[in-house]
Amino acid sequence: MMKLLPSSNPDFSSLINSNRIYVDKSQYIYNLISADDLYFLSRPRRFGKTLLTDTLDCLFKGRQDLFKGLWIDSTGYGWKPYPVINISFGDVYAPDLETFKSYLMSKMTSIARKEGLSIPDTVHSSYFESLISGLSDKYNTEVVLLIDEYDAPVVKNILNEDLADKIRALLKSFYGVIKTKFKSLHFVFITGVSKFTKTSLFSELNNLNDITLNSDYSNICGITEAELVFYFQDYFPPTLEELLKINKLPPGSSETDLLIKIRHFYDGYSWDGETRVYNPWSLMNFFRKKSFDFFWYESGSPTFLIKLLKERKVSFNFFDKNNAINNLSNAIDIGQFTPEALAFQTGYLTVDKADFTKDPTGYSLKIPNFEVERSLIIYLLHSDYPGMPNIAAFTDLLESKAKLILQAILEKDALKAAKEFNSFMASFSYSLHLPYEAYYMTLFYFVFNLTKQNLLRQESVSGGILDCALEAPNGEIFVFEMKYARSAKKVKAASPAADNNEKPVKSFKKIKLSRPEISRTLGKAVKAAMKQIEDNKYPAKYWQPGRTVYQVAIAVCGSDNVRFSFKEYSLPAD
Repeated sequence: MMKLLPSSNPDFSSLINSNRIYVDKSQYIYNLISADDLYFLSRPRRFGKTLLTDTLDCLFKGRQDLFKGLWIDSTGYGWKPYPVINISFGDVYAPDLETFKSYLMSKMTSIARKEGLSIPDTVHSSYFESLISGLSDKYNTEVVLLIDEYDAPVVKNILNEDLADKIRALLKSFYGVIKTKFKSLHFVFITGVSKFTKTSLFSELNNLNDITLNSDYSNICGITEAELVFYFQDYFPPTLEELLKINKLPPGSSETDLLIKIRHFYDGYSWDGETRVYNPWSLMNFFRKKSFDFFWYESGSPTFLIKLLKERKVSFNFFDKNNAINNLSNAIDIGQFTPEALAFQTGYLTVDKADFTKDPTGYSLKIPNFEVERSLIIYLLHSDYPGMPNIAAFTDLLESKAKLILQAILEKDALKAAKEFNSFMASFSYSLHLPYEAYYMTLFYFVFNLTKQNLLRQESVSGGILDCALEAPNGEIFVFEMKYARSAKKVKAASPAADNNEKPVKSFKKIKLSRPEISRTLGKAVKAAMKQIEDNKYPAKYWQPGRTVYQVAIAVCGSDNVRFSFKEYSLPAD
């Protein structure tokens, strides 16, 4: 019988009892509970942390019936039941400190009432201590503590630093109980998105085992490609059929072609630089709706990340390069985020490589996949776009402009392509424009991202590294090279010597180029780009009998001057 897709409700028992797909992670869980007993795991939102926590809840309550047929059921695990305190802050609502205090107390009093415990304490930390002691005494055994989304009360108020700091102080004393009652605790597992400093939240928990970057647990959340193919094999044929019917895949596409495109959209997350996993939330929605959409970013806006990037004047081409970062496992604190660390912890960057040869904590980061890249750039652009508060309408505007650029390129119309690309760039605030080729190349990549084209970026060919290549629906290949030409030139001017006979100080001033000078500059740049394509034989990699390859040179001079040049590739004579 074909299993149902997992529901959006991360309830392990309901998932098993309703014959839904469960990607078996019980081997990782078994290893977890067989080793250390105090863990912290950070993963982005919608990545299966809550389901993992709920699975641990069922396991420690001795619900062996739910694990029948799973890996752990064959290990001889004893299934001894323990009293469990399972607190999730994922649904927190805390517009002020008093509301949060009430929310926290309600979480604990609910557990106490269910267990028939009467606790007179009114201070949250004292109540927490009494709850642990009461459960331990009642069942004459140690207690299991599970805290999901431990940082949500702080993160959801991160733009209000005063309130976030007050909540942090309250939680610090709350989490401090873990050390006080450690001997009464059998197992502790804490999840979150961000890792705040121990002095901020986990006071004195120096034995907390952070497994976020531990390669042994890199797949404990998320779905590997092997798991995707095994558990969702029944969903490939109907999904392929539907996508072919609505022309979302080229005619004749196979299940292998479908897998390649799913990988392009939703794969790529890594916490060790070796194993890669898919975003489970996106996969579930993809198979449910049979559509290549952007499900993860639609489930929540990274408001505080965007705010930080804007304050630091970080353009979105920052994410287009491979960012090296040291001490990736280091914690962050309120008001003291670095763009790289915050983007990594929230899921907009992931580990590309882990190179410890020069630095024992050295990592390089990259955007995980197509879905994340598109969402991040749209949020950055929309945050600086006047007069359009609706992000859906803004996305529609950009997509319509991108389709015009793509159409002009496919028609090999140089004037139209330049006109539409200029119009596209004019959609954004000038505060985003940067005088670098990488910035405009990223914008160009984004055009194809919006049209859901699988652009081949920074392709390695025999002559070097080309900017990008595109395979059109009719099989034609377009090879692109972009050159950036500055719209102003710097002129040196000697300042007068000081009265004490100091040497003159060199100063610089910018002279704007005239329209004819811009035209000449663009002309030289586009010729240089075409010459680079030809000298390095970039198109040779893609040519084959019956296939037409076009060389496309692009020159950009400032934020409103672009020139395209198209030339059909001719096979060199022997």
